[in-house]
Amino acid sequence: MSQEKVNAYLEAKKTRKQNIEKEKNRKNARKVIFWVVALALAGIMVFLIALSIRNEVVANESEKESINAAFKETSYLLQDYATMQPTETMTTGEEDESTAAATEAEATEAEATEAK
Repeated sequence: MSQEKVNAYLEAKKTRKQNIEKEKNRKNARKVIFWVVALALAGIMVFLIALSIRNEVVANESEKESINAAFKETSYLLQDYATMQPTETMTTGEEDESTAAATEAEATEAEATEAK
């Protein structure tokens, strides 16, 4: 039995350098894989943050554009109201046909109610 132990020890001693080299290679491979995965995750996080910032900026720009469009629309309306000229009926006091017809209808209704 002791001879078997001695043989196992001698065999392990022969392959010790190879085993140590394999372990070093495995440790180095683990380190490389760890750093590759860590850098990939960091890159993804940076990309997602940049994407969310970009979307926020685009949303703010579209909001600004809609506000500017609404402002331009209202400013044109205000400008149109400011440049309106009074019509002839306003300046001369004449009534147009629709208001004349309305007053005649009111007058006939008033006469009809007085007659009752």
